[in-house]
Amino acid sequence: MLHLSPLSFPPALLLCSVCATATAAAAATATAGGGGWRQSQFVVGGGPDPPPTASSYNNLAGAGVTFVHADTDEVTSVAAAKTMALLCAANNLSCALPLVAAGTIPPNGRSVWGYFVRDEPKGRDFPGLASQVAGIRKTHPTALSFINLLGYANMSAEATLSLCVPFVL
Repeated sequence: MLHLSPLSFPPALLLCSVCATATAAAAATATAGGGGWRQSQFVVGGGPDPPPTASSYNNLAGAGVTFVHADTDEVTSVAAAKTMALLCAANNLSCALPLVAAGTIPPNGRSVWGYFVRDEPKGRDFPGLASQVAGIRKTHPTALSFINLLGYANMSAEATLSLCVPFVL
């Protein structure tokens, strides 16, 4: 019998998370241009994000997770985002903070790469997402704008990308 702790994931889920994180990072790198965001290392992401406590972030690092994005109700305020950024730095993790932190916590290229914009958007959401990404790029040109495209309505990667490329990339 397989026992899964809160921080262990089935191999397929972990692989999907790695692929989604790598795809988002590659897309941002490919389109950022001269002074835009650049991925500094390969990352392994896991989700959902844990409560912002020393124990939970230490456990993430111990499980081999290297990238965290704030996509749940665990980190929703600027104060919690500051805690998340400090915990990531203390545990050698990189992160995308919640969008609420975009005006107050700048990316530093090490632990804070940028901001989590949206989880699994629908096609009708992309014009609004483009506006949000443009706002982030205006304020923080070197920040990652992370939009999780994994898992949306069982669409193929090609179909998902055909929706997002005109608006976001």
